[in-house]
Amino acid sequence: MSVMTWRDGERGAPPVVCGVQALNGLGFNSHQTWALRRADFRALAESPFVLPSGKRLTMAHIRVLPEQEYGAHRLSLILRQVLGAWPDWLRGRLPRGRLAVALALPERYSKQVEHRRFAREREQLRQTLLTALEPVGHEPRLDVHAYGHGGPAYSFQWAGDLVATGEADAAMILGLDSYYDPDVVDLLADQRRLYDGDRVDGFIPGEGGAMVVLGTRRLASEAGLPVLAQLSSASVGSEVRNSYTGPNLGEGLADTVCAVTEDIAARKDSVDWWLGDVSSESYRIKEFQLAFPRFSAGVSHGASLMEFIPSHLGDMGAATLPTAVALVTEAFSRGDPLARNCLAWASSDGSTRGAILLEHPHGST
Repeated sequence: MSVMTWRDGERGAPPVVCGVQALNGLGFNSHQTWALRRADFRALAESPFVLPSGKRLTMAHIRVLPEQEYGAHRLSLILRQVLGAWPDWLRGRLPRGRLAVALALPERYSKQVEHRRFAREREQLRQTLLTALEPVGHEPRLDVHAYGHGGPAYSFQWAGDLVATGEADAAMILGLDSYYDPDVVDLLADQRRLYDGDRVDGFIPGEGGAMVVLGTRRLASEAGLPVLAQLSSASVGSEVRNSYTGPNLGEGLADTVCAVTEDIAARKDSVDWWLGDVSSESYRIKEFQLAFPRFSAGVSHGASLMEFIPSHLGDMGAATLPTAVALVTEAFSRGDPLARNCLAWASSDGSTRGAILLEHPHGST
């Protein structure tokens, strides 16, 4: 269990979010994603993939991307669009070595996975990112975190602490994932995990990417960037009994989120907005049902809002938490939903569990 909290000068000045971008099956940027989600649009549609049952697989894929593209090339297309003009904007604005970049990827890209294709693609994505960042003028400090859904919480810890302690002037966190891949779909179909109309406890895959730019309030002021939210906490834990085929008592998720909510409770504060990654898979629902009473005790109130990202965007894997940040910052700036803070969490297929706490940049709404 690891938790970092940045508040009142602890570990340095709390990092703030001063830029976001998102691309998914619902929107081409963070504002579109927020607006269409608030209007209750859903990205779910038939995909080109056909399940063993003969039915087409329902996905929340990015329909403007070429149907024949998958793997590292597809994720590279998402990566470049999510980065947008930021590399050009950063040119000359940061001294050498003062930019940190975290790339959060699905678990299949972990070094522990013995699959030549995925090991090769991990390096391809790393090189694609470095090439895309060449306009900055120098190679950034780059870490790859292939831990799935909950992994970006580690990215927020790593990047947030570098910014808070002054080791970096700015940090970029990119989360990328896609189930739009024949090998991935075949594996999930063999495991009988996909929703097909008959199997209602399967999940609907999604894909997308999101980027979060972290800095200090001082940097934002000097660079003319907005302060969209404050990153107050990031927690990473693990679930020993993690498999969707075996028992899961929700202990890992409860402990991970409790590491954040215990600090909230100690300040006699509460959570206005819970944003999770619970899908229709029975083991995820059970994990949530077992963990939520434990991590919400004493910090929920009558108007606390509970929402789940997969209901609109499908399961976004490693892009979940960065996409949550994009949604939250848009909500903070537009007042819908009305919230002073948001606690977002995610559970990987493997053992990793992650949670982050974002607070309104002005403290109250």
